[in-house]
Amino acid sequence: NSIKDFKVKKNIIDEKSKLVPSEIGFEINKFMEQNFKNIIDSSFTSEIEESLDKIAEGDKTLLNTMTPFYKDFSKLVDLSIITESNISKKFESSTVHVDKKLSLSVELVTNHTAQVRFAYNFFSNNTYINYVDLKIYFDSRQAEIINTNDSKSMHTATDINKYHNMRLSKWYKNYFLSIWLKNCIKNGYSFDAQSEV
Repeated sequence: NSIKDFKVKKNIIDEKSKLVPSEIGFEINKFMEQNFKNIIDSSFTSEIEESLDKIAEGDKTLLNTMTPFYKDFSKLVDLSIITESNISKKFESSTVHVDKKLSLSVELVTNHTAQVRFAYNFFSNNTYINYVDLKIYFDSRQAEIINTNDSKSMHTATDINKYHNMRLSKWYKNYFLSIWLKNCIKNGYSFDAQSEV
């Protein structure tokens, strides 16, 4: 199914029953090598497989696996700005390393959780495009990508395979979240009370 999707997107082409990367495929690979070296590294795959095996065997939980994402998030964002009084306020960060600004808005805050949205100004200084929505769990010190389709699927899923696939999908999304957060920190982005706009 994913090979079919790549063919439709023109990332690969069919040549005499062989899959051959297209020009776009080579560009995507080059981008991945430049920006996400640890994803395409063999140790990354090994780490994912080991964590997934431990989750499947019951030796590790998905929630335990998500704890490092919170640590990265708390390095990027001063958690004292995640308050009810800052709902709908916009915080902005820029860096000399990257020409894009990153904005943070607090969407929802409860006693135990918060939802925040990050957006980049990809094309102009005043136009931001939503990049990722996160849910922060204060008590368990965890952060995860919000995907409303996942939560709807959990309520209606009767097939254990669907539930298992949904959990793996959630794990992968949050692993990529960790990589994105580390890149934000590496590039010098940060948010605190002074970054409110």
